[in-house]
Amino acid sequence: MKKLLSIATSLILPAFVAGGLYFQSSGVQTEPMNDAPPAMMPVTAIRATPQSVTLSHTVIGITQPRWKTALIAQVEGDVAEYDARIQPGTLVKAGQVLLQLETVHLEAELAQIKGEVATAKLNLERERHEQTVAQTMLKGKSASQYARRIPQVETAKAELAAARQRFESAKARLADATIVAPFDAVVLENSVSPGEYVQSGNVLFELAASEFMDVMVPLSAQTWRRLGQGVPQQQLNVEDRLGRRWPASVRYLSPKFDPQTRQRQLVLTVASPFEGQKRLLADQQVSVTVTLPAQEDVVSLPVSALTEDGYVWTIGEGDTLSRQAVEVLQESRKQVWVRFEEDAALARDVVEFPLNSMLIGQKVRVQLEEAQHERQLADSRDANVKGEQG
Repeated sequence: MKKLLSIATSLILPAFVAGGLYFQSSGVQTEPMNDAPPAMMPVTAIRATPQSVTLSHTVIGITQPRWKTALIAQVEGDVAEYDARIQPGTLVKAGQVLLQLETVHLEAELAQIKGEVATAKLNLERERHEQTVAQTMLKGKSASQYARRIPQVETAKAELAAARQRFESAKARLADATIVAPFDAVVLENSVSPGEYVQSGNVLFELAASEFMDVMVPLSAQTWRRLGQGVPQQQLNVEDRLGRRWPASVRYLSPKFDPQTRQRQLVLTVASPFEGQKRLLADQQVSVTVTLPAQEDVVSLPVSALTEDGYVWTIGEGDTLSRQAVEVLQESRKQVWVRFEEDAALARDVVEFPLNSMLIGQKVRVQLEEAQHERQLADSRDANVKGEQG
């Protein structure tokens, strides 16, 4: 075997050497490999044309009852009449009797004071009669005021006036035993039980006006700028979490800033919030949609075009990338409305799906989405687009 391997090696090695010399002598040369040009990144772009758009802005408010009032017992006594139908949520009219207390003791007090008034009247008449007699007897004579019974008559007049005031006070206390609604209201809380002995100072009912509901809307500096530094005059809409809507109007704008948040308070009012099956309840969070003044040079883009840090990538000359700063005016789930901070009136090709790996000045291969552009123009023409909170 060793002899066979030695013979094979001596035959094959010269054959390979001879073949290499043949190819070298025949002039066959291998071509050097050149590096291929890098492939350009493909991007999808849309044509963004600025235009005048009327947008809306949605802010968050808190409903607050107006004229929230606690009815407190002014007198004490047993509950004589009680309407069990008056429970929290019940609507009551102004002057409607809510509760009647026992009035026996108050009526007795009133009758006693009425007798005191009659006695004071009789005493005044007697003093006046005695004064007339005294002045007749002392006619032409020098006498003191006491002899002429002047202070006695004045004292009788004062006692009668005091008795009449006590009578009016007792009559008012008797009226206080009947608890009535001071205005059209909704019952927020009922703290009375049938047959209960009510002490003076006990809270009986808690009411709020049923004709109106206020909505407290804090305005940040950004929202204040969007509103044009003025109170919106147009009709507003209030919407709760269930999607139910009520028309609202501006009641007033607070003349001062909140010392903690440095925000101004816009107070809206909703008329008849408790009528019908849908009721706008107090102390709940609602969204308020405000139609903004017309905005110029606004561009409608898909939400995907806006980067996480709030920039937009555009296609410049030679299909190179450029990063542009924008002001976000409004945003929904699918669309965002922006204004470019530089050359806002110029139309641009905007990258629809920007990547974190993009570089300024990078050359790309652009594919323009015309259909998407048409859809954006249609969305931008909507004059009452609902926005998210700014």
